[in-house]
Amino acid sequence: MTHWAMDSANFDESAVRRWMLDHWTTGIYISIGYVITLIALKRWMENRQPFTLTAPLIAWNFLLGVFSIMGTTVLADDFFSVLKRLGFHDSYCYTGDYFKGQNGYWVFLFALSKIAELGDTLFLALRKRPVLFLHWYHHATVSAFSWVIYPYHPSVWRWIVGINYSIHAIMYPYYMFKAMGVKLPGFIPRIITAMQIAQFFIDIYIMVDLTKRAFNGTVGDCGLPPTWGCLVGLGLVISFLVLFMNYSYHSYFKRGGKHNRSKID
Repeated sequence: MTHWAMDSANFDESAVRRWMLDHWTTGIYISIGYVITLIALKRWMENRQPFTLTAPLIAWNFLLGVFSIMGTTVLADDFFSVLKRLGFHDSYCYTGDYFKGQNGYWVFLFALSKIAELGDTLFLALRKRPVLFLHWYHHATVSAFSWVIYPYHPSVWRWIVGINYSIHAIMYPYYMFKAMGVKLPGFIPRIITAMQIAQFFIDIYIMVDLTKRAFNGTVGDCGLPPTWGCLVGLGLVISFLVLFMNYSYHSYFKRGGKHNRSKID
């Protein structure tokens, strides 16, 4: 990738936007390849002993944890200042300079990170751990949709990106310590899952409002993707909410929640 996307000082929002729009199918192909690779890898591992991969797993979660903490820190000022100045409803309808400069650089990295996070599944498959439908479906659809929708600079990303970064800033360090064998309180994964479910409730409320605006022609200054983008985005977050709530019920409540736990995000 050329110099305009390599660091925040040289970040050229217009060039990145054009490049992503010209290569909009790339994210879809990567997600399809991810699913095919997962199927092939699980079959390849059927008659093999699981790999331990302790050191690589610790390093992987450490890097993604640091990345998520940095993304959360960088974008927090914009998030809270816009929320305070405009209020909740206008905060997800105002684009401003969110996709420009240092903020824009970290939003762009967020879109790319959804591709990198597909590596989570490789660790599960190679260690012969359960790969839930929720896990691979969530990874595949989020990575593809993030890539496709990024060039439209949706203002709702102020909420989606900010919350997702902050959840991952907790989740990946948790998995790092878990891989290190550190015994952590059992309520931590419950809190992480509760945060993810709360995120989807917020996303659904916002996406319903934005979709209504798109159909009613009351978009105003909102940075909205095309109507199809609103509908697909709404459908995805609804499916995520249903799947995560089902996971939470079976993992933490049904029969004491002692089974079926797996890395899901």
